[in-house]
Amino acid sequence: MTKYREIIRLTGLGFSQRNIMASCGIAQKTVIKVQKRARELKLSWPPDESHDRCRASKAHMVMFFVCFITSSFDVKIEST
Repeated sequence: MTKYREIIRLTGLGFSQRNIMASCGIAQKTVIKVQKRARELKLSWPPDESHDRCRASKAHMVMFFVCFITSSFDVKIEST
C-alpha cells in the first residue's frame, strides 16, 4: 500500500525522489504523482501544530487520498 503521508513528509523534509523511493519501497512514478497531487491540493509538511489547524490538516489528507485515488482510477464522485 502506498504511504501517501510518508511521501509528503519526506518531501517536506527535503528528501530526494530517489531517497523517498528507497525509504517507501515504491516506484519513482508514484513519488512524482503523489508530489504533484499534493502541490495541487496545497498540502505540505509539517502540518501546523495548532489544534484546529491539525484537524484541518487531517481533513486535507483524507481529501488528498480520495482525490488521488479517484483521479488514479478515473472514478467520479457525486455529492449528495
